[in-house]
Amino acid sequence: MRLLAISAALGASLAFLILLTTSHVDAATPPGLDVSWPQCDKPLPTTPLGFVVVGVDGGKAYTTNSCFSRQYKWASSSGTLPSLYMTLRSPQGSSLSKGMSGPYGSCSTANDACIASNYGYNAAKEAYAHAQAQVLPSASTMWWLDIETQSHWSKDKPLNAKVVQGAIDYLNQKGVPLGIYSTKRQWFEIVGSFSPGLPNWIAGAHDAADAPTMCLPSNVFGGGTLWMVQYIANDLDHNYLCGESIATTLLTRSVTSSMIVTMSAKAAPIAEPTPAPEVRSIPAPPLPPIELSHVGGVGLHVLPSPATMTRQPCAPAAAASAGLERSQARHDMARERARMPLKSRRRRTSAGAE
Repeated sequence: MRLLAISAALGASLAFLILLTTSHVDAATPPGLDVSWPQCDKPLPTTPLGFVVVGVDGGKAYTTNSCFSRQYKWASSSGTLPSLYMTLRSPQGSSLSKGMSGPYGSCSTANDACIASNYGYNAAKEAYAHAQAQVLPSASTMWWLDIETQSHWSKDKPLNAKVVQGAIDYLNQKGVPLGIYSTKRQWFEIVGSFSPGLPNWIAGAHDAADAPTMCLPSNVFGGGTLWMVQYIANDLDHNYLCGESIATTLLTRSVTSSMIVTMSAKAAPIAEPTPAPEVRSIPAPPLPPIELSHVGGVGLHVLPSPATMTRQPCAPAAAASAGLERSQARHDMARERARMPLKSRRRRTSAGAE
């Protein structure tokens, strides 16, 4: 019992040190924003602060963001090179034919692996071509692949991984920096243990104060490193950078006038939002209290507080471990449902299924 107490104390100390070393960003560093088709008819700040990630598609693969060039021009006005993101899903509907041929061969209708690989590759190729036709992104433009459970995915995780790998292969050929937008739970549900080792951009923070607390190794997925945490403020998606080196990487890339080549002269300006009347908000129900229990594996294991758990008879160690894992999974799912990102909620109601 005394050894357990000492271990818990050491674990808590190490957790605090990890939080300090992983999440510290200079207070002067402004948060980033991400915008896409849901904001086409929404007012945006006159000048963006920090950096911006702009969505290339219309919420699913093989579609386009109709106001991409206008949003990219607005994002570039900050002087920092915008990043881009595209959405992926598994082959379905009218876009299924997009996977029938490509660098992985001409596929028979029975060759699902071939179709999935071509589908992901061609989706990235089409998104990249759309971006190039509207603007001229720099070779150092960061691209993010949006991988979420609300998009259509097969129940076959290795098959889904081939879609993602196909997109990675194309963007790697273009030589652009690349990362993944998802959450640890959604990533595992879609592609299982697939580990491309790319930077992570995660959703789920309540607000600006909560975002730094999520910059932990325990939130990493796919063998990557955690770069950004998304939260909502003033009806816009904001993003916190997890670390000074990451902030330096994203904020020191400058925009040149030659990058923007085909802007529509008739594109309506993005107006500054007018103040909305004050509305008393109803606070969300509090999440169950959590405590940092111990350090192991890739990071911190966050378990429900003993005060929220029902006392059970003693059980063998293996059974107790399995029970804690199930409790952790239930807690993570409830926590994530309460923290669904704004652009995800909008895409669910607006993008729809094909």
